[in-house]
Amino acid sequence: MDELVERFSDGRNDYQDVKTKHYDDWWFNVRHSNTEPYLRLVLEAKDDGELERRQDELIGILGNPAD
Repeated sequence: MDELVERFSDGRNDYQDVKTKHYDDWWFNVRHSNTEPYLRLVLEAKDDGELERRQDELIGILGNPAD
């Protein structure tokens, strides 16, 4: 989580949740699950190409998704 905060420090914070970062073309939220030992990632982008690039970038930081 610390790496995410540092790497995406230029994003606009959601004032209700500092783990949400907004950019002009995309946004993401990462949080700890309340019921499982996992991180939850929500990611949206303006187009499929941006979504794929950002997903790859975030997975590179967070690690591979659980099955």
